[in-house]
Amino acid sequence: MKNVVLSNIDHANLKINAVYKKDAGFDFNICSVFPNEYSTLQGDYPIFYKKDNQTSNYQTVAILGFEENENLYLGEGVWLSKYVPLSIQRLPFYIGKKTVLKEGVPTDEKLLQIDIEHPSISEDSGNEVFFKHGGNTEYLDHINNILSTIDKFNEVSSDFLKIISNMNLLKPLNLKIDFSADHSHELNGLYVVDEEKLKDLEKEDLFTLHKKGYLQYIYLIAASVINLNKLISLKKKILNNGI
Repeated sequence: MKNVVLSNIDHANLKINAVYKKDAGFDFNICSVFPNEYSTLQGDYPIFYKKDNQTSNYQTVAILGFEENENLYLGEGVWLSKYVPLSIQRLPFYIGKKTVLKEGVPTDEKLLQIDIEHPSISEDSGNEVFFKHGGNTEYLDHINNILSTIDKFNEVSSDFLKIISNMNLLKPLNLKIDFSADHSHELNGLYVVDEEKLKDLEKEDLFTLHKKGYLQYIYLIAASVINLNKLISLKKKILNNGI
């Protein structure tokens, strides 16, 4: 990955030819997901909580595969679900930032960045990023809307996860999955909400979760875990076909 600030001068002829298939830059077995997506995601994806090793902060993630770089939702040019998570849709674009002085005060300024090493980048085919006169295309406006949504709900997510972490509601999940007699996998580093601790919450804490809408998030994420069975079935099918 090599992120640079997007420029209508340096990247005037840039096109994005994103194809959902293997080895096309979408081979992730896990991706970040955000609160505005939970209700849509919970029908197809298993969602868990995960701790960032560098910051020790939690995030919510969807499991896309079991092995490293294994995305079981990738077909031959199509995504094998009706909804693609925002953190995948936005690729190869990211939100960057730089610190600038405003009236002598250091302030973070957000920047639109692009991974210029992403396989979807082309100058021959795909969605144009800029018009010939340098203006943004509808495609780039769409990407900006996605990134703006991610940025907005990332703040909601941070508050949600900070609160349930402070309430000591998260517990680690260690799960061994047997795909066949000679092939298994262990899910480590993931967390789920401890249902017993949730039941035993003080009324004030429970009301806080309810008032902020965070109880609904907890229930949606808990309901999504059953989708792990779908993912296991996809993995078994691949193993049985010897792919």
